[in-house]
Amino acid sequence: MISKTKILYNKYLLYTIYLPSNKLKVYIRSILVAHNFKMIFENHIYACGIEVRRLYRILKFKNFENE
Repeated sequence: MISKTKILYNKYLLYTIYLPSNKLKVYIRSILVAHNFKMIFENHIYACGIEVRRLYRILKFKNFENE
């Protein structure tokens, strides 16, 4: 038969291990979501920068033709 102290110790372990792991999961998920949003935003900014450079080259080339 299992002693009461063993049962209490097991309940204590379940409480102390399970509770922080749930909180950690929430924090990790929110960090991952924020990181993914940051990556999407950075990719969008990079794509906009490429588009601006492309338009600048086109306009610069057009100005040389007009002169």
